[in-house]
Amino acid sequence: RNQVALLASATAAHLGLELACAQADIAVHADYVGGGYGVMGDLARAAIATLSQSEGLPLYPAYTGRAFGGLLDLVQRGAFESGDRVLFWHTGGTPALFAYAEALLT
Repeated sequence: RNQVALLASATAAHLGLELACAQADIAVHADYVGGGYGVMGDLARAAIATLSQSEGLPLYPAYTGRAFGGLLDLVQRGAFESGDRVLFWHTGGTPALFAYAEALLT
């Protein structure tokens, strides 16, 4: 949380924004780590299908698919209120999807 807060504050300063981010401003949900690197679970598979079908945006199963699945789960659990701002940062990895093609089709 400290590193994210520092990066967010530095980014804001670089953009000329008067915004400081503290550790308390950062929420970390480690409940969605999953079965390990490269292990695609049902949560990630469903999130990948949802975003691909609704937005045409592919997600990489090892990180972004799992993270987006966690975000969708938090939304369904009511973790956010109307007016909350939520940032989902897609970090890439799309070319690696080809290695998961068979698993994504099941």
